Amino acid sequence: MKRLIIKILIVIITSLLIAPAAFAQSEKILVILDCSSSMSKEIGNEKIIYVLKKEVMDFVGKLKSDATVGVMVFGHSQDKCDDAELIVPFATPNPELVRDNLAPVSTFGNRGLYYAMEKGLNLIGQSTAMSSIYVITSGLDQCGDRIYSVEDAYGKIGKNARITIVGLDVDSRDSDKLKELASLLDGAYNEISYPKQLSGILDNISKSLKGNLIIYLRGTDPDSPKGTIKIYDENMKTIDVQSIDNIYSSSLDSGIYNVQLTYKGKNYWKREVSVDENKPLQLTFDLDVPAGELNISILDNEQTSIKGSLIVFDEMKSVVFEASNQTEYHVSLPAGYYSAEVKVGQEIETFDFIEVVADGVTNFPVVFSILTGRVEIIINNFEGIPVNASVSIEDDEGNVVGETDFTSTYSLVLPPGDYVAVVTTPQGEQNSYPFYLPGGDNISVPVDIEAQMGSVLVNLLNSNGYEVFGWMKVYDSKGRAIPHFEWESIEDTSFSFDLPVGLYRIQAESDGVVRTVDNVQINESDETTVDIIFPVSQ
Repeated sequence: MKRLIIKILIVIITSLLIAPAAFAQSEKILVILDCSSSMSKEIGNEKIIYVLKKEVMDFVGKLKSDATVGVMVFGHSQDKCDDAELIVPFATPNPELVRDNLAPVSTFGNRGLYYAMEKGLNLIGQSTAMSSIYVITSGLDQCGDRIYSVEDAYGKIGKNARITIVGLDVDSRDSDKLKELASLLDGAYNEISYPKQLSGILDNISKSLKGNLIIYLRGTDPDSPKGTIKIYDENMKTIDVQSIDNIYSSSLDSGIYNVQLTYKGKNYWKREVSVDENKPLQLTFDLDVPAGELNISILDNEQTSIKGSLIVFDEMKSVVFEASNQTEYHVSLPAGYYSAEVKVGQEIETFDFIEVVADGVTNFPVVFSILTGRVEIIINNFEGIPVNASVSIEDDEGNVVGETDFTSTYSLVLPPGDYVAVVTTPQGEQNSYPFYLPGGDNISVPVDIEAQMGSVLVNLLNSNGYEVFGWMKVYDSKGRAIPHFEWESIEDTSFSFDLPVGLYRIQAESDGVVRTVDNVQINESDETTVDIIFPVSQ
């Protein structure tokens, strides 16, 4: 295992608080908002893009009046990868202008993330002071590998931009790649599951920009852990104590100060720092901290994986990691001792003195003495044909304990108790199905929903137009096999059946040759004919 070093760069910048134009002249703030088609869906009964637009407007309204802020959107033009547009030019904060200019922006294009970030960096340009870029995205770039262009643009402006990337409801692969992107740009990465959680991140940012002493936590690892900053006056009287969470802010009088960073029980000093109202100041702490990996798996007493939530605390009882709704957690942490709280249903287990070894892996299974059960949600139309829909399962307190975005069957292992399955059809209709799951039992929850139907006729032919024998499968638009639509035949060379309206993939095999037809559109009340052509057998 390569030596994993978390290099934390803490930049302390003092900006002019009294002179009204100082902040506007020295720093620009740019918000870049993903408006691609993935932002059109709903999470938790909320249209993602509507919530995000409001959060951005509120953020701009909380900035100082002498700040300079702009708003860029991308992914709002159909079939374009270079549609990044500065819809709110750099100016003093005007939340009403942000609201009006964001209102007509639609969400139905490709996610040209790299192009937008490159353009944003070019708009920031070179400056004698740091500028800030905040990127809100639902995933990786969908328009090709242009990451080199982002890195080049970052270098051309003298790396004088603090970049924060916020990933909304991203999968683990996209999350890892976005972290790598943030690390490449010396930036920070935050992850949220619901759009309203963005307000917490933006609130911290807006508060931080109102002080005349600003401390930024940056490093090669965007998940760098927290430290504690203490500010002393020249007589070593404590002025302020705060934990670092990417950004720290305080308004100080002019004078001489001593700054102490406490990290993992070790103190780092910057002494006799002169805070001058008329001259920005930059201080840097460089720390090299060896790290290891903590792997926590959650099991029941039959060694079956179950989902739960996890909170990890450092020795100072500060939260360094928090997540939920997973069976396994893989966390990179600085070497040292930690405590953890694991929750499954109403059961909570706590553990102290978990050692993370430098350059090592600590495997920590957590076994709950509960007898779990398994529930399977089965979704069909009223004719018994499987229909894909979004499913979330909530416990009796309304917490989401499992969810999937597009399936006709969903199986989950859970502690015994009362639950509700919330099923959302492709047309947006939502219904709830309460159920009780007994411990040690398997139950099925049948869900019948109304779905618009169309007919399909699949013919298996060779290149001379003659019928051939074979078998076939039907997949949904995400590549998942649809149960009950797989046949094997030595008599029939065509297949006729009904499917809910939508896009499908049909795969067939004849004489060892496999053929696939993508993007088969099923329309309501129409019959779609699909001819699958095979080579003539020799």
